Amino acid sequence: MAEMTAVAWHGRGDVRVGPWPLADAPPAGWVRLRVAWCGLCGSDVTEYACGPVVIPRAPLVLGHEIAGTDAATGAAMVTDTLIGCGTCTHCRAGDVNLCTRLRAAGLSADGGLADYVDVPAESCVPVPDGLPLDVAALAEPLAVAVRAVRRAGPLDDAEVVVLGAGTVGLLVAILLPAPPVLVERRPEQRDLAARLTAARVVDTLPASGDGKVVAFECTGSADALNALIAALPAHSRIVLAGVHGRRTPTDLHTLLHRELEFVGSLSHSRADMRRAVEVLAADPGRFAPLVTHRIGWSDVPDALRDLAGAHPTAGKVLAGPRGDRWTT
Repeated sequence: MAEMTAVAWHGRGDVRVGPWPLADAPPAGWVRLRVAWCGLCGSDVTEYACGPVVIPRAPLVLGHEIAGTDAATGAAMVTDTLIGCGTCTHCRAGDVNLCTRLRAAGLSADGGLADYVDVPAESCVPVPDGLPLDVAALAEPLAVAVRAVRRAGPLDDAEVVVLGAGTVGLLVAILLPAPPVLVERRPEQRDLAARLTAARVVDTLPASGDGKVVAFECTGSADALNALIAALPAHSRIVLAGVHGRRTPTDLHTLLHRELEFVGSLSHSRADMRRAVEVLAADPGRFAPLVTHRIGWSDVPDALRDLAGAHPTAGKVLAGPRGDRWTT
């Protein structure tokens, strides 16, 4: 069997770069992508620092924000990385993210921090001419933001708040039809948000009046979620886009007594991914500044270590077979 280079999770705090077996061909109905770029996500950092959270076995190749080319045809592609059963009601409707037997490349199956990755053909979206592959690698997190904004429903005259200026929070702020209030504690993320969005960027939740608020929770922090619940006026709506890796306590008392609406927004659907590619292709320059680092496979362990230690890097970190050295 042939080999390739891959970045694999072996255990908490143990991510290694080295040779990895490459099957002779992808399974029937799948596509082999030659990876150009793969983004490092907060879930990768969580698995590095605290795993296994979702990862079912070790070793496993990380990476689920993937852009590359079809190894057979050379066509530029992105993949939503979702692997559903294909037969349930949700899969047939295109909502693979809700499949009860869902797997995902880079989290529960081998992913894209490698020279090649095999993914279902139906998970792939062609990259239009004029959309660089490094910008196309933002399609997966942008699809998460697309879904969150769609799940929020009508915003009407509500004040809109985004909690967290990580990649998804920034992308939600960019997608919203009017500038939101964007809450972020980390100064380097506030600086990036001020450059990339028209949001009013603050470091603490503003005091709310009596009017309705629609809030996007993009941190994945139980403490941040409960602080948000405590701050919102009656009849406000919370869109939960941040991933909470474990069951956490939630202030249901306040949720009930203020009749707050709680809307879950999990990952993305196939349609959300297609829409994300359309948005990126319409204005690549709008999104390109989110990418602040492009590193090689060999530097991924150092990058994960620094990110897990809350080392300030601000923007999206992409990794690829021919990236630069990791610098902070």
